[in-house]
Amino acid sequence: MKTKKRVADPFGKKLKELDKTMELKISSELDDNETLLTQLFANCSDLVVRKLHMFGSIPGMVVYLDVLVDDQLWDDGFLEPLMQPEAASSSISSQLYEILNFKLASIVQPRIVTNMNEIVQSIVRGEVVLFAQSSSEAFTFGLKDKLHRQLEEPATEAVIRGPRYGFIEKLDINLALIRHRLRTPRLKAEKLCVGRLSQTDVMIVYIENLAEQSVVKEVKKRISGIDMDSVLSPVILRN
Repeated sequence: MKTKKRVADPFGKKLKELDKTMELKISSELDDNETLLTQLFANCSDLVVRKLHMFGSIPGMVVYLDVLVDDQLWDDGFLEPLMQPEAASSSISSQLYEILNFKLASIVQPRIVTNMNEIVQSIVRGEVVLFAQSSSEAFTFGLKDKLHRQLEEPATEAVIRGPRYGFIEKLDINLALIRHRLRTPRLKAEKLCVGRLSQTDVMIVYIENLAEQSVVKEVKKRISGIDMDSVLSPVILRN
């Protein structure tokens, strides 16, 4: 009796590699953490990675998904206090935690995390992650954005069960709605610009390893090939 040969599954192999990567400990080097996270969140146009000096002297890095973070909380409750000079010349986690706990507003109090799995889960849930040079621990902060307006059920797409809201005219809000439902770094969002005069933003959203890469490439090729002065309706893209 002949045994069936196993068919290679590149998607499954890649998922196993992703799982192993997320089990890694946090590196004490900022560049190593940046490289790893940009690989995990490749093709995510809303990923923000920003290096800075905390309290004027400590090298650090913040990572977050822009569409999930509240801009006002980021500026007033987090970034402004973080940039103020402070008598702290060490990046020891315990010392940093005390300073952050004291300096930041009560609604953005820090939580210490120690591995990449916690980091990734925090990012996809709308939290800001802060790394400090020479520290093998990181801090997460809840700066989740609230939707800017009450979302209503589309008049032409009524549903009997499930959430009763739909997409609106703002790309960032629509992407945030999707990310609230699919909390995974495999959810990719690539932004393109079409229209010579209108410069309209178009976003291609798909789940890596589920969407055929050939289809994704073809969609990007067709959208990039649009040669018009203005693109003001999705009907043009559909046609």
